[in-house]
Amino acid sequence: MPDIITISETDSDKGPSHTLDDAIRTITSRLSTLSKTDPELAEACGILGHWLVDLSVIPEAEEDPQAASRSEPAPPRVDRVLSIGGMAVPVSVEAGGTPIHPPPDHEPVSKHGISTPALEQEEVSLATISERARLKAECCRWAITRRKRMKDGVEFEQHIKPSDERLVARAKALPNCYAWPLDPFAFIPEDRLLDDSAGCYETLADAVELGERISRDEKLFDRYGTRVYELIVECCSALRIILIDCDIKNDADQMDAFNWIKYRAYREQIYISRYMRLNDPADPTSWPTRRDEIVQVVESIEADNTQNREVKNLLGRIDYTAKRWGDYGSDERIRQTNKLEDAIGRLADLGLRTSDPRIRDPLLSIADELPDEVVPEGAFAEALRYADEYAARREVESGADATVPAEPTPEVMASRKLLEGKVVVLIGGLCRPHSRDRLQHDLGLTELRWISTRPHESVDGLAAEVRRNDVDLVMLAIRWSRHSYDEVKHVCELAGKPYVRLPRGYGVNQVAREIVAQVSDELSKI
Repeated sequence: MPDIITISETDSDKGPSHTLDDAIRTITSRLSTLSKTDPELAEACGILGHWLVDLSVIPEAEEDPQAASRSEPAPPRVDRVLSIGGMAVPVSVEAGGTPIHPPPDHEPVSKHGISTPALEQEEVSLATISERARLKAECCRWAITRRKRMKDGVEFEQHIKPSDERLVARAKALPNCYAWPLDPFAFIPEDRLLDDSAGCYETLADAVELGERISRDEKLFDRYGTRVYELIVECCSALRIILIDCDIKNDADQMDAFNWIKYRAYREQIYISRYMRLNDPADPTSWPTRRDEIVQVVESIEADNTQNREVKNLLGRIDYTAKRWGDYGSDERIRQTNKLEDAIGRLADLGLRTSDPRIRDPLLSIADELPDEVVPEGAFAEALRYADEYAARREVESGADATVPAEPTPEVMASRKLLEGKVVVLIGGLCRPHSRDRLQHDLGLTELRWISTRPHESVDGLAAEVRRNDVDLVMLAIRWSRHSYDEVKHVCELAGKPYVRLPRGYGVNQVAREIVAQVSDELSKI
């Protein structure tokens, strides 16, 4: 770059109509080359670029036939020094024409000394981002199921179209919600990418909900603000990377969440060192770890809420009941289960998550021993499902199998005789690989198909699995299923399949006992 760049409105070689534009092009070309290696210089070049554009659009004066006859003094020359990326660049400009307004004397400066233009960011509804992101996660998982059903050749009008229409209607009801997994003209990636996309969407929803929560509470923000903002940025980066692999550009939720956090971080003067650029991406497949971190922050926030005596008392009641469970008789267990249901419902009303470990862990110890007479509903049923999902994940991670009986019971031997070589469908809960394999082995099954159900999923989706010709028995884990006993029973009756209601856990002895008690006569005729 030369020591002095002179911009003149007259030049004997090129004529008066070209030199200004040529000079601007020369400067911007050289600056753009330098800015590619320096982000701060790139920002400075952007400001200079606006200045140069203003300079280049000075309106031309109308021709005056008598102007040539008038002799006017040349406009004075004004010298200025521009600081670009730490480099002093003197600039000499002839005065006159439209005045160029310099930037304000007190430009906003971050606490790290980087000059940043003031951001004009309209507040985005984080509730909307969360709702759209959760819907897109559901759409991603439906796309996996949909593809499988299409491959299996199920009836489209009955088993696919209704779910398509429900999801599309929900997407249309939300502002700027492009549910791309439902787009018949879009590229739908492989199942692995869809599953990770769903996880990234759900984790982003968790993160922005937490961000909204701490932004409303000054004490929470002072303690958790930086970490939560870092998690939101990491979730945005991971979602952006996985969507690039899915050939999706400009996702509204990713962009809205990123713009919100960028504006808030600037306003609150919080420096975020990672995942702000494409060349520093977060790992999309690590969304379970990020989700656990969000849960840890939520748990920490809840633990700090020592002033809420009601929450503390209710949690103490649940823990006490679980520890004393072995001392209760059958009638007392019914009464205590009803009290547990009331306590968990009240905790949910107070804002405690039903997945909170202080609710989950006591339920883990008694879930398989709850009375058959009590059918869980509402927050209590949701808490039991979370406990079951946690137990399933723990079973996979630990490799332990707590369901192995010491020796086959008469019911297990009788069930094996009835089911050997057959295919059984188990509906409800999250698949526990070891429990599934143990049931399949000890009951002599050819296959145990474990179908997990999700919120808002139509019972029509289960009908295709139940109606398959090779299915000999259907079992419903009513405590962890998203569907009611009557719904699934009706589907089985229409399909002519024997049906077993599992009121408790997945242990071989418990399952065999229910099979013998409920469908031994039907199975003996098959």
